[in-house]
Amino acid sequence: MGRAIDEKLAEIDFISLPDLTGGWLLYRGSPYEDQFSRAKAYRRDLRYTVDYATTKVETHPTITIQNLVVKTQADELIFERYV
Repeated sequence: MGRAIDEKLAEIDFISLPDLTGGWLLYRGSPYEDQFSRAKAYRRDLRYTVDYATTKVETHPTITIQNLVVKTQADELIFERYV
């Protein structure tokens, strides 16, 4: 069963995350343990990690400018816009 799961996961490079971002699925190994072989019990761990970016969302108020006049310190007009 471990081989079938491992083969399917090997086909996946990128996965979607619940916050609508994505992450890279990276294979990290699958050690096979037979320490319980006398009991006919075998263990195989499938080790994968997901690399993803940490995101931070901030909401800021919108700034709207009705009229804009830009002048130098000598009161010379550089730019003027009226809406």
